[in-house]
Order: sequence, then structure tokens, then C-alpha cells
Amino acid sequence: MKDPVQNTVYGDFNCPFCYALHEHLAAHDWLTDVRWKLIEHAPDAQIREFTLDEQVELASEVATVRHRAPEIHIALPPIRSNTRRANQLAASLELLHPEKVPAFRLAVYRALWQQGRDIAQEQVLLALLSECGLTASEIQNYNLAQREALLREWQAGWEDPVFQRRIPILQHHNSRAMLGLSSVTEILAYLSGNEKMLSCEVASCSFKPRPIIALLGSLSEHWHFIEPLRNEYDIRVMGSYQQLADHLNSPESLDLVLLTGTPDSEANLACIELIQQRNLQQLSVVFLDTGYISATEALSYRLCYSDYLHPELQAEVFSARSRRLISLKQLADQYQQLSNRDHLTQLYNRREFEHLLELEWLRVTRAKRPLSVLIIDIDHFKRYNDKHGHLAGDNCLRATAKLIAKSVNRPADMAFRYGGEEFILLLPETP
Repeated sequence: MKDPVQNTVYGDFNCPFCYALHEHLAAHDWLTDVRWKLIEHAPDAQIREFTLDEQVELASEVATVRHRAPEIHIALPPIRSNTRRANQLAASLELLHPEKVPAFRLAVYRALWQQGRDIAQEQVLLALLSECGLTASEIQNYNLAQREALLREWQAGWEDPVFQRRIPILQHHNSRAMLGLSSVTEILAYLSGNEKMLSCEVASCSFKPRPIIALLGSLSEHWHFIEPLRNEYDIRVMGSYQQLADHLNSPESLDLVLLTGTPDSEANLACIELIQQRNLQQLSVVFLDTGYISATEALSYRLCYSDYLHPELQAEVFSARSRRLISLKQLADQYQQLSNRDHLTQLYNRREFEHLLELEWLRVTRAKRPLSVLIIDIDHFKRYNDKHGHLAGDNCLRATAKLIAKSVNRPADMAFRYGGEEFILLLPETP
């Protein structure tokens, strides 16, 4: 049985994890049964400049929510809005029309995290009130002292040391609080006290990865390019060349790279060189300009950029070009994957082993980390093949490859067919 009094959430409008929790509760009809206490976890958001580090953090948080809650629609907004005014209106509603608070809160969350509207803007909030059937004059100045006292009470409750200043916080009865964004199964079980609640339904959800676009530069300055792509792709903002290099060296592959500044800057040239070194020719690199300059366009193509884009292009043209480059990359990846596999055993082949060994060797010598290579050979295979025939020999190789592949448990470990009856395991971080 739902208890509307003793279920509490501390959350902020400009936190994507709080938005995701709110969407989970909305989807399962819990919004009216949880008291949502709005706080400010980043009170200086957009009062000062939206820094590049904060842009990187915001893009990463949106990508994390998409991984943890793939059923929720969330798109990267242009800014992390200041939420003070939205909190004030919600608190006034709490005092005057508490039954209308859930609808207003839902509208504010979706305005920011689905539509990309700046909820710090008064006209945006007034429009949202109107959409909820409310008039601004009715609540704007209603009992200001009591409203501010309520906001201070919520903020003080969240700042209790036991909560570690994390959000969202879900508190049910006198149970230990649930900190952060958990799975929808755990959230509903926590609220209801029934650990088996909706487990089968939720298990049907699966993560469908979006293509990843990396932007080396400022999200705010290049929002013209990012806005048409933010729903369809995961946008990763990189604050430095090193961050981009680290991502290129990680298991998660990029599908498009957007560079800014000048085409021949030291960081941009280093990125292009690194992509060539990594044998990632199928990964397109696009230069984004702040205005069309024919000489810069010519320089971009001379430096082997895949495309040159500028703000004078229509959004649909930019989207179409980006989509085409990503499609070509994905097609090249499919062909690459086919060429990297041994057709008989479906393990990686010798050519892929030699390529990855070189990359791992460079990495471990730079980081001074261990690397092990196991060479495995089937004894007396030629005699077995001659006696039982090539079909039996092929089955033997498949069975052996399957056993070897099953022994590879860590993401970085890889198994290869080196040739004939010889196999190899490449084991990074293994002494």
C-alpha cells in the first residue's frame, strides 16, 4: 500500500539523475504519493559562466543516465539552469495548490531535459504554469515569508551530513535512505517494501547504445551544431586533447569527432595524428568554424578533415552530413570486424593480434604496467587431422576455440587464432 506521507525525495531540477528518478515515479504513478523537496545542489549554476569543465560533466551525466535508464527520454540541454525561481514557484504551489505541484514539477523537468528550454527564464516558467492551468498572478507573491521558510527547511534537510550532499535522495519511512539513482526495480521495491515488485516487467528493458559524438571545445559556443544532434546521439564534451586521447584509448569507441578553434592548432593536429596512429581512418573528424571562411575550409581539407561545417548551414544540412559520416563509419566498422575475425573459429585473427599487440605494448611501456601473452598449441593435431579427416579437424579447432574464448573473462583480455592449430591469449595488466 502506498504511503503519501512518509515517502520523501530530495532533488534538484537541474540534476539529470533527479529527472530520471522523477520519470520512473511518473511512469509507475507514484508522483502524487511522494513528497518531492526541491533543493539547490548547484546554487551558482548559470549565475556565473558555464565553464568547459561543467559542460564536460553535464554531457557525461546525461550519457550515464541513458546507460542506467535506457527507457527514459533525455536529451543534452545547452546549459545547467539555475533553479532558484522554479523552486520558489513550486514551493508557493505547495502552500496554495499542493494537488497541482506534481504536474508543474513534471512540466519543468521535461522542459529542461527533453525540450532544452532554460528553466531559469521567467517567461519559460510562466508558460509552464499556464500549460498546467495556473496563472502567475495567483501564486507569484503568495505568502513570501512562508515560501522562503519552506525552501530553507527543504535545503537544511538535504544538507544533513547523513545524506553526504548527494542527489537524488529517496527516503521511505524510517528506512536507511537510498542515495543516487538506482534501477527502477530497486526504487519501486524500496517504496513498496515488496522486493519482487515489477521485476519481470523491468527485466525486459535493455540498453541500446547511441552513436557517440565527441566535441573538443565549448558546448555553449557551438550549441548551433549540437542542438540538432542531442536527441539522436550521445554527446561527449572533451575539455582537452588529453581527455579525447584517453577516450580514444578506452574500449568505448567514438563515431564522430568535432574539433573547434583553428584547423591547424597544436591540439587538433595531435588529435588527427593520434587517430591515424590508432588505425582509425574510418573515424571522421569534422572542423566546426564560427563563420564561413573559404581559406579555412581549404586548409581543413588539406589537413585531412572529413568535413568543414559552419553556422551558415541549415540545421538539417548539418544533421544530414553528420548522419552520413556516422553511417559510413559504422559500415566500415562492420567490414573491419569481418576482416578481423577468423572465419572458422570466430576468434580474432593473426593480423588483429599483431595490431593490438603493438598498441598494448606502447600503452604498457608508457604506463609501466604488466602484459602477458599466452601461446597455445594443440598437440598431435596433424596426426588427428590425417586420421579423422579435415571436417573432424575443423570441429576440433572450433571446440578448442570455444573453450579458450570461455576462459576470457575480463573486458581487456582477447583470444586469437594465430594460424593452423595455434592460439594466443593477450592479457593486459597480467604479470
